[in-house]
Amino acid sequence: ATTEIYTLSLHDALPIYFYSQMHRWDAAEKEYQLGANAGGKNQVLYLRKIADLWLAQGKGEQASKVVDKILKDNPNDDSAKAVQASLLLSTGKREKMAQAVSEFQALVKKSPENPVWRLNLGLALAAKGDAVAARGELHEAIKIKFDYLRPRLALAQLSEAEGDYQAAVGYEDEMLSLNSDLPTVRMQRAVDLTNAGRYSEARADLTALKEMYPRVVQLQLAFLDIKQLNFAQAEGRF
Repeated sequence: ATTEIYTLSLHDALPIYFYSQMHRWDAAEKEYQLGANAGGKNQVLYLRKIADLWLAQGKGEQASKVVDKILKDNPNDDSAKAVQASLLLSTGKREKMAQAVSEFQALVKKSPENPVWRLNLGLALAAKGDAVAARGELHEAIKIKFDYLRPRLALAQLSEAEGDYQAAVGYEDEMLSLNSDLPTVRMQRAVDLTNAGRYSEARADLTALKEMYPRVVQLQLAFLDIKQLNFAQAEGRF
């Protein structure tokens, strides 16, 4: 699963999602650069978007340069600090990860009611290997913003990593109760149902997703067949 550290607002995420789907990264950068070059009070906003754009493409070095520029002119910009912390975390180096946790902890201390900072601290703690503390922060994010889906996804992923597939399904059910139009969550729920031994429910979910994800569903149904010792049926799916 992909680990999302710095979480964009919906306003920022949608245009980046659109450009990513259309593979028009250059067009996005050009649009945001024009906004940044115009200066004024929105310059930092456009620079943040440029950094987010680089992060979305996995280009941490370029994102880091933009963040450095933001922090040089605006040393107290919390969003830029969050991006910087996510870049530290993405290195995978223990000392950098510890530094990232410290930076997110400082953001949470400054704004304890900010659910995005709580989420990111939880993700950073999880990446560092402190699952107990991570769960605490993720639950706090949900308390602050009940309809926040991303902490529930992270909690489901933590549960999967620990082999607790029943708990993972519980978090996925919560997400789907908040938004039923989440096909990737429905697919992961079917996988977790299979691993939890709830085979009939898993098969029903997979069948419902067959048109949307034909190849993936076939593979998962074959795995389910094997789990139920239906080897001939599994072989016939390939």
